[in-house]
Amino acid sequence: MFQTTIRVKQEDLMSAVKLGVWIKEPLQNPTQEQVQSVQNAIPGIKLRSDLEKALNARTEFLKGVKGESIAKNRYIKWLCWLNGPLKTALNANVTILCLGRQSQTVIDLLQILSSAGCDVFYVEDEHACKEIIEKLAFEDLQNTKIIKVNATNTWILPDPFVDILKDPKERGTDERLFYNAFFQVMGVYSKVSYPNDLLKFYQNLKKVNRPVIVIEGRMQRPRPEEIEKFVFEGRDVSSLWKDVQRGLRFIQNAELQGITERALAEQMQEKKNWPFGKLKNYAVSLLVWLERYQDILFSEKMGCVVFFNGCDDALDIDFCKLLARIPVDVLVLDPNHHRGRINDDIIFVIEEDERLEMPHFPSEEGVMQMATTAYHAKEEAKTLLYQGSELYDKEQVQKTSSVILKSVHQEILELWNVDERHRPYFYGDDQSIRMPVIFSKISGVMEADVERYWEEIRSLRTENTWIVDGRKGLWKASDEIHSGLLQIFVKNGKLDRKIIQSNVHYHYGMLRENLQEHILDKVEMMIAQKMIKSLSGMDVTGQIVRVLLSLDQELLRMIQKMDFVGKNPKLVYVKTDDKVPPIEDAIVLLFLSLLGFDVLCYIPTGYQSVEKYYTKPLLEECVIGEYMYDLSFADMEKGENIWKKIMQRLKH
Repeated sequence: MFQTTIRVKQEDLMSAVKLGVWIKEPLQNPTQEQVQSVQNAIPGIKLRSDLEKALNARTEFLKGVKGESIAKNRYIKWLCWLNGPLKTALNANVTILCLGRQSQTVIDLLQILSSAGCDVFYVEDEHACKEIIEKLAFEDLQNTKIIKVNATNTWILPDPFVDILKDPKERGTDERLFYNAFFQVMGVYSKVSYPNDLLKFYQNLKKVNRPVIVIEGRMQRPRPEEIEKFVFEGRDVSSLWKDVQRGLRFIQNAELQGITERALAEQMQEKKNWPFGKLKNYAVSLLVWLERYQDILFSEKMGCVVFFNGCDDALDIDFCKLLARIPVDVLVLDPNHHRGRINDDIIFVIEEDERLEMPHFPSEEGVMQMATTAYHAKEEAKTLLYQGSELYDKEQVQKTSSVILKSVHQEILELWNVDERHRPYFYGDDQSIRMPVIFSKISGVMEADVERYWEEIRSLRTENTWIVDGRKGLWKASDEIHSGLLQIFVKNGKLDRKIIQSNVHYHYGMLRENLQEHILDKVEMMIAQKMIKSLSGMDVTGQIVRVLLSLDQELLRMIQKMDFVGKNPKLVYVKTDDKVPPIEDAIVLLFLSLLGFDVLCYIPTGYQSVEKYYTKPLLEECVIGEYMYDLSFADMEKGENIWKKIMQRLKH
């Protein structure tokens, strides 16, 4: 296409400036040295076939009209320009922007390039040229060395969880481009497998040392101390842009700084008619966020930014678009499909059929809850009604985490005796293991059948199960870990492990070292993630440490037997009275769940129990029947004694 015009669309301007050819003034005739150099090189000059065909056709035409000498002269000039200012068009069809009146020889070459497949915009009008130059001057692109431009999504399958894991070096071969991804996924393809696939995706990025960050919900707005880092002295748009350029100097890599500068200029160009104050605040916000996440965005390896349940705010969306135009993979996830579609020419949007309420991204550092198929079936029914062969060495496991299974009553009973490696969402490799555990509250009594109720609890007994009478409490008070010790055990919310493990009151030294680290990791997690509510006048951190460093001897023996992949230890907590359980019981039960225990709380009264102390809804409740009161734990123990006798006879 060859177009003589006075207006050029923004996207065509950017295409010419970023990847094509921008001629800002009349092309000068080649020097004698340039002509000689091209003449000597003609046998070795390779032209793409469509360009060579168009060039030869125009030369033959001139030979017939003007004579062979003039035709040869022009042919040499064209080759000089194609090896000089128009070199980008020598081997590729690009956009060409030509400003100002040109000679007929130049116009002929532009028409040749147009015939070969280039889009050519020829602007002769002086006023139009001036407007275009001023427009581009705002972006300061004529003085910026354009190193690479984005080839976003030009290489994808598309499957974000596969594409983003592909090594950026293997995505494309054009050295003028960087190949990144920009996806928005609305909804989920499977309620059961999606959370697990998401976690594997995150872990795989970590394995290859790709910088990755998950931003949940709305972006945190700039804080005063962040804003103070950027000095804005300008009073108009032109000087504002210079302030923005200075603000980007925190980017150490010159190429990345140039790319980011260009991308930010494009964003601000779209807002150039805004009031100055509004535009300045806009620029400050984007600069603060770029600086805040610089370790992810401007690393040696291409980073990945995951927006989870966010990007429903105009400013957040603009930041998301900005990141998609620098060497970063951007993934916008909306599992519940309740946010709008992002409008952008380069984004790839996937809309799935199912929806999943998922308040948090399942990163390995936190506590996760994943629902089984049966649980989802129950929830969908409610909505309608109311509108491995792998082997693992327990001594060598370096990192373990637990995922809480959200399930229904019957499935809990079925999963109770299933090895962890055969449960949904189990994951393991040579360095880490994720253990699917049960952490549920069973409320009520099915069909008001008390005998059947006790029989069910008795059936949960295994070789490594502890059934506890909640009326008596789970944790026995101990004064060994007193306030003086707590002050030296915990510093700035972190455990001083050397001091703890060397203290005479530390009684876990007989456990395997990896188990000791596992225990201290989970204690620290409960503190860092503030999982226990702060009651009036209570030192929550001190309480957690005091309780968890003085566990019952029977519990320690159960912990010692943990192998992370087989049948995990289990605790059944039965609370039949109407008294509120102590906070110590809540701390121990949650800790055991994080450690890898299966924990079931049987509450026939349906009263609020240990969950009242948790800051998050971690204890999944299954209501199985009507609430019943004044049941006697002794009835369970009677049956338990009979059961023990039967087991002893079977052994003999």
